[in-house]
Amino acid sequence: MIAGRFFAKDFLGDRNNYVVNEAALKVMQMRPDSAIGQSFSVNGRKGEIIGVVRNFNFKSVHQPIEPLVLKYNGSGGNLVIRTTPERIKNILGQVKKIFRNVYAGYPFSYGFVDEDLSRLYLSEQQMAKLFNLFALLSIIVSGLGLFGLATYAAQRRTKEIGVRKVLGASAISIVCMLSKDFMKPVIVAGAIAFPVAGWLMNQCLGGFAYRVSVGWLAFAAAGVFALLIAFITVSFQAIKAAVTNPIQSLRTE
Repeated sequence: MIAGRFFAKDFLGDRNNYVVNEAALKVMQMRPDSAIGQSFSVNGRKGEIIGVVRNFNFKSVHQPIEPLVLKYNGSGGNLVIRTTPERIKNILGQVKKIFRNVYAGYPFSYGFVDEDLSRLYLSEQQMAKLFNLFALLSIIVSGLGLFGLATYAAQRRTKEIGVRKVLGASAISIVCMLSKDFMKPVIVAGAIAFPVAGWLMNQCLGGFAYRVSVGWLAFAAAGVFALLIAFITVSFQAIKAAVTNPIQSLRTE
């Protein structure tokens, strides 16, 4: 509440009164402090505004927060219970027993608020699973391709590696020499992919009235992750070539 009060059983007049949100006040061009006590009617039901609540999402976040008018419901309807997971079974049994005693002959039905909220974004969840699956497949295919190229490059430069080792090159320098040739295409690919990915992500988020912004840290983390995967994939063959006895390499050539 940002002004006034909520409904109370002690005030019989609240059956005809209303509580509104900030969006409703904006439409009526009222201020929260001055709206309290103002006459208000909905569908011929006259009353007054007794409270103002902050804006909250009562629909999907695809939509902006709309004006909301709350009225007193003395006849009930839905009962919302907050409990802990381990007590759900026990609570449901008690509520079902009470319901059958009071409303014999009527069906007892229940649901979970978190499941209702989840259904609002079912398509987004399915899309996220597909994106994750295709991203995993892309990483595997790319890794296999890099591994094959690294194997070919190491075999093609066997004599060069042997000569470098004879001349005193360390294993670390040879690994860096073979790995850097594969890091450059990854960096170029990131430079091309990141702007496209940023545009696509902004297009997807554009369907939400309330959304997060895509910061540069996300792309930086993705770039580091891609370089790390490429380095790990390539370094296996690079290390294998670097620790090979140069005499065997030169004798093979």
